[in-house]
Amino acid sequence: MKIRLLLFINLVLINFNGYSQNQVTSTASIEQIPEKTEEQLAEEKLNEFRQQVLVNSKELRNNNRLNVEEVDFLIKSIKKNLNEKFKEAKDLDDIILQVHTIMATTSQAALENKADMLDTVEKVAIAINEEIINWPNTKNTDWIEVLAKVTDALIIGSLKPALQAKTPVPELANKIAYGTALPYMRSKALSQERLIKVAKGINYGIPYKFIDSILKSAPEQKVARLIQKISRKTAYGTISAAIDSGIDYEKFVHAATDAFSSSIITLAAKRKMPVKKIAELTKFGARGIMAGTIDSSSDHDLPLGEMGAITITDLQGHVRFKRVSTNEIFDLDKLKVGDNIFQDYSITTNKNSSVTLLFSNGTITTNSTAAIKYVYYVVL
Repeated sequence: MKIRLLLFINLVLINFNGYSQNQVTSTASIEQIPEKTEEQLAEEKLNEFRQQVLVNSKELRNNNRLNVEEVDFLIKSIKKNLNEKFKEAKDLDDIILQVHTIMATTSQAALENKADMLDTVEKVAIAINEEIINWPNTKNTDWIEVLAKVTDALIIGSLKPALQAKTPVPELANKIAYGTALPYMRSKALSQERLIKVAKGINYGIPYKFIDSILKSAPEQKVARLIQKISRKTAYGTISAAIDSGIDYEKFVHAATDAFSSSIITLAAKRKMPVKKIAELTKFGARGIMAGTIDSSSDHDLPLGEMGAITITDLQGHVRFKRVSTNEIFDLDKLKVGDNIFQDYSITTNKNSSVTLLFSNGTITTNSTAAIKYVYYVVL
């Protein structure tokens, strides 16, 4: 029990033979102060951190808007405190509390100062996981659980400010997945086994939170498609981090599919959904992961020739070909009959114009707008 010494000062005016003299007397008493709980002390530290972030963001404010350089500076100022705060953490729950507070405070600062929300979320996720990567790695450390809880905290911390900033939820999932995965993927010291656990943790934590919300609030006819969008963007972020780090991502696709499916099955089973419905939702989740993998491989300029080719066999009138991921436009002077195009192309024809394409299993002629997003082919 702490005690507080209270000193009461009394100023007494004494008159001696017509002369005034001030005399100071004092009395003391003892007041007992109850000890603060660990939760209260932790909350005080977090409040101090919140104020520091908000003060830093206001000092950086430029015409009521934070630019990219100022956001980077803000992230660096936060990162200086991360290592010390994580060292003070006693267990994983302490880490998760810090992660939530950091993301919530910084996202709110981004909202108030009109910074790019997605860019801020990604950079904060990277900064946080660059410190968590050094969390004691013992035989008892369950990295799937660690990453699942970290991503869950990142979502809870950023979701409200992101929605207020009108940020699409699937894109938020993408940035959290990428920002979480990147520090691990580019580390040369981590084993393949641990990286697979990282991929599983991310693709368990992110969908669990979002799918739970979807199952609670979305119209039944939209649930499957919404799950597919979330799985697609979560996989995109995870696989992009692997590709940017120069890692073969095939095993991560399997890990992501396994973890995402587990989330769907667990949540659907809790709601006592029919087995047929659970199978349908799991199928859409797996489709999204494969789509996200293909999107990522296309956007990162992996060899398109290895992904299947479609031959232009006839062109009539004006036809425009566009690479979706790069917005690069190819007019007739660049593409002609006999040339090949690949997935990730869109084709637009003017009135009275058409294009005929040769696939391995037949041809198709279009006189409108068509998008070649995926190419499936079988080598016999």
